Amino acid sequence: MGGLVPHLRPLFGELVPRAIESGICVAIVTFSPEVASIRDFLGVSFPAVADQVPRPPSTYHSPPATLHRPRRPQPSPSSALAS
Repeated sequence: MGGLVPHLRPLFGELVPRAIESGICVAIVTFSPEVASIRDFLGVSFPAVADQVPRPPSTYHSPPATLHRPRRPQPSPSSALAS
């Protein structure tokens, strides 16, 4: 599990536990499909408060990360001729 731990920014190493201890609800959001690795990372990085951070179960499979942008309506050819 040492793969992600060295990449934890010191700010978050202090901020997350202090926020939780102060009564602030904390959630970790990621687009990574490696849910199990991130769950393990949270346990190693924040052992005193890891059980208070919502994490999906190990059987959770995240949906594909695709972003859908709404399409702009295209003017119809007849409306372009009318102007």
